[in-house]
Amino acid sequence: MKLPGWLAQHWAGRDRYLILIDSPDPYGQFESLRSFWAADPQRCRDLHIVGFIDTAPDNVQRVDAHEGRVTLTLHRGPPVVTVRRMRLAADVVLFGDRSATDPRLLEWLARKASARGAQLAGPVTEQTRAVLGRLGFRPEYQSTEHLADSAALPTDALWQRSSRVVELPTARVSAGARLAIVIGAGLAGSAVAAELAQRGWEVQVFERHGVIAAEASGNPVAAFRPHLSLDDCALSRLSRAGVQALHRSLERHGAYADKLAERTGLIEVADSPDDLRRLAALAQAYSARAGKGLGEVELRDRHAASNKAGAALRSGGLWLREAGWVRPPALCARWLCEDQKGLPWASRIIVRRGVEVDDLRAEGGHWVVRDRDGNELAHSSVVVLANTQTAASLAERAGGLINALLAVPGSIGRFAIDQLPGVQCALSGAGYLLPPTAGEVIAAADYDGGPHNSNALAELLMDCPNAVVPKFGTRSSVRYATRDHLPVAGEVPVAVSLGSEVDAPLPKIARLPGLFVLTGYGSRGLVWSALLAQLVAARINGEPDPLDAALVDAVDPARFWRRDRLKRTITA
Repeated sequence: MKLPGWLAQHWAGRDRYLILIDSPDPYGQFESLRSFWAADPQRCRDLHIVGFIDTAPDNVQRVDAHEGRVTLTLHRGPPVVTVRRMRLAADVVLFGDRSATDPRLLEWLARKASARGAQLAGPVTEQTRAVLGRLGFRPEYQSTEHLADSAALPTDALWQRSSRVVELPTARVSAGARLAIVIGAGLAGSAVAAELAQRGWEVQVFERHGVIAAEASGNPVAAFRPHLSLDDCALSRLSRAGVQALHRSLERHGAYADKLAERTGLIEVADSPDDLRRLAALAQAYSARAGKGLGEVELRDRHAASNKAGAALRSGGLWLREAGWVRPPALCARWLCEDQKGLPWASRIIVRRGVEVDDLRAEGGHWVVRDRDGNELAHSSVVVLANTQTAASLAERAGGLINALLAVPGSIGRFAIDQLPGVQCALSGAGYLLPPTAGEVIAAADYDGGPHNSNALAELLMDCPNAVVPKFGTRSSVRYATRDHLPVAGEVPVAVSLGSEVDAPLPKIARLPGLFVLTGYGSRGLVWSALLAQLVAARINGEPDPLDAALVDAVDPARFWRRDRLKRTITA
């Protein structure tokens, strides 16, 4: 196979290039395009390929190569609906026999082509002429040397646009801007710093404390698990994608290999007969959604659940395979390349501890961050607010708005290994118990307070010791959540626009260019951190979103104002 001449000319010298493919074998086409890219010395800097498969799971999968410079974003679901929901502007659309015989699918593929000189490549038939001609495209037959000599690409003709169609931009940050500022070095900030550094960005991270992961991200060990619901709501779908993204990040950063994390599974122990019936209904609902990325979800009776846990449990419960534990401070250190692991992008991240950002303003085409005395700390075209407690005030000074969050206190107990029965997997329910890790056992109760003794675990364990005080004390922290229990991730909306534009679709609401926010993670910091870091990094870097449009809207920083405005309009 050799690189088609038209493609080599089209992507030559570009910072990023996006190809939308319609192929029965998207992985195979990805490998062919990746090989073409790797062999071309005049190639684009970053190549992003988007495809789709007509399969039951309604989700998005991301595959990357060459340190993230070549990516495949694969959407799963009904083709026409899936393509219609995509928010992208492709530089080239490769279509084949499926879309050539489905006019609705072909029309939506063509509508995803960028208005800036995009090309389509695919068969010429009476139907494709009619559909694409109506959208302003005409075929241009190419000589043999300009067409592909393999099945990797369509070979009939290139289609050129003779008129413009409306497009949605994929990037709001200039291609030359490669320095980013991240404020906050907890899970949210550390994850997005890692994602940006892997994409070639130089990143400065400002942390007001003297250590990273100082607040809610500082628990020595914490569990992660997907959320389940009978209707597979946005929270469930997003958490499922979050757990999958976390798995990939942990593997890529060597966290599993170095015992910074372990996929042990989790049992949600029923606390009453009614609760057991609720869990049984969930198990039945998710068994009908096989392939949703949850892995094994099964209801286990008390005997089977106890065998899985390695300890006698009070009741049966729901077994979730795609769950486990992580050491958050160690993971933050790994993401920030501070633990001497020697990751290839380590030199691109600088962490400035004990430095509090007090002001954020747009000056001279850049964002400028200053300390309390007015001294400039840094400036950049991109700033990510991952500092939950002060993000709203900084956004306000910059001319934006972030919805107020709810403060939710909680605490954990740090027990010695010989104080509690050791379990082999994480337990949740009326209490919360993790397997022994790094010389201690972490246990928790609920948001109202942590277990100052072992009685809080009596609803989980049959042989729970009475009133044992945790040897290593307790750790308290405050988490911040939103009123819809979903996180906040994306570009900060312009404050003055929210009064006039809030009736518009979320992508059309005016934003502060280059100012992003990651906050409102609540107790699911591990679940959200990797996925939403990828979302924001993709937006900054001009990549396709790693989530479908509905879930992107579900975490949009402007969603609350739009909902409230629409609610007032309906009730007026």
